[in-house]
Amino acid sequence: MSNDAIRPQKAISADVKAMIVDTLGGRIQVFWDKESAARPFGQLVFFAEFLDVGSLFDTWVEECPPDLQ
Repeated sequence: MSNDAIRPQKAISADVKAMIVDTLGGRIQVFWDKESAARPFGQLVFFAEFLDVGSLFDTWVEECPPDLQ
């Protein structure tokens, strides 16, 4: 079964404006690209916000393997 059958395509509303996301690196402005189905780092800013809001970043770094630190 294809993903299209599970999740039908939805158009992005024309009135969707930029969002401001607070991360450890500062505030980031997010725009939705109406012409693109996906972006390589499209959801990464929201993951960064999740780590910041949940106070999980320091723990995540501490648990990182030594060769990646």
